[in-house]
Amino acid sequence: MALPRIDFLFSTSEGDRAITAAELAHPLLLSPGKSHPFLTLGDLLSGAADFLLRQHPDQTRLALEAIAGRTIPWDDIGSIAIRSEKQGALYQIASVEFHPLPGRPPCPRLALTSALTPDASACLAHEFGLLQALGQRRQGHRLQRVFFAGEVPLGKAGGEPQARFVCGEWIIGHHEWHVSRAPGTDEQVFVLWDTNRGHRRLEPFQTHELFRQAAFILTSFFDPGNGREITPWHHAAGDFIVRTDGGVGVRLVTVRDFRPVVEIPGGGEAIPVRLLLFLIHLTVRMRLDKVDGVGQPAWLNEGVIAPTLEGFLTALHDRAAHGETLPLSPEGFLALCRMFPAPDLLTTASPLLAAYQHEAASDATLIASRWEAHMHELANVLAHVTLHPPQQKGDPHG
Repeated sequence: MALPRIDFLFSTSEGDRAITAAELAHPLLLSPGKSHPFLTLGDLLSGAADFLLRQHPDQTRLALEAIAGRTIPWDDIGSIAIRSEKQGALYQIASVEFHPLPGRPPCPRLALTSALTPDASACLAHEFGLLQALGQRRQGHRLQRVFFAGEVPLGKAGGEPQARFVCGEWIIGHHEWHVSRAPGTDEQVFVLWDTNRGHRRLEPFQTHELFRQAAFILTSFFDPGNGREITPWHHAAGDFIVRTDGGVGVRLVTVRDFRPVVEIPGGGEAIPVRLLLFLIHLTVRMRLDKVDGVGQPAWLNEGVIAPTLEGFLTALHDRAAHGETLPLSPEGFLALCRMFPAPDLLTTASPLLAAYQHEAASDATLIASRWEAHMHELANVLAHVTLHPPQQKGDPHG
């Protein structure tokens, strides 16, 4: 097919800007402060265009049609913008915008994730398979939709190195967020990184919904029969994205693995212990971020525990409402939790603390320093939380 015009853009907090020829020739940034020894930004973006439009034009069109719910012929497309959005520790993220010809309906955007090293490529292939598998579940709409994947040779020589690409849905209207400090104080505030309207502080009710819905998503996918869960995840990596227009909605954009954090042997009799460890783990991980997304590790204040617990219990109610049988009702599980004072929670959760030693050293050190205080705060929230079963099946947001 004849290719439409392709523009390469940078996404900035001030809006889009065209990437200059000099910038396209600049060494490719693999992660903050680290460049590829010979590949350029232009090599990567040209490879992205080849992947979508030369190698997989039919799959690209079908992905657009799946999102839009209508037929989109290539003849409708006047130009394409490939926008460099983010360079992470493992992957590079781009959005792809398809501009229709005058008088044609608007088109959705696609997300393109790329990996350039063998280790990163293996991780991306694993995540692609998990997102496809978990996306088939009842709450799969809470995850990013992914459509197809493949490899493309980069650079003028061809053949080496190979870049792995995954094509998915670009979730319009959702943005990354991070904890920050109110100017001149130590007060924690939560800031939405809205690249369209500028960064802005989330209101308290929006922050509450953010943590409640994130907990709802993770609990919806937790398997109490074997302890498998979505892990690891981290706010600092931008794993949960948020929209605030028309109500608060939260989506999870990556699934790095699906396994137990701690192995608990046994059958149905082990489910209450697995649920309790999952809840403790959930409340601990919810409190980890980095200041402004890239600064020092941050321990979020205890106010995030209550909405996290609310999302956890709402998900248990939702699962029961859809016919899932657990040894304990949400009310029964909450009553069981209340039998554990903070010292008993510390003892029960000790396998988690050991598991954290195998994660990032900065996270493990921070968790250990807050471990005992967190158990006391969690026990206090468990003692006073009021259970409000949802009035309808499922969770209305997302």
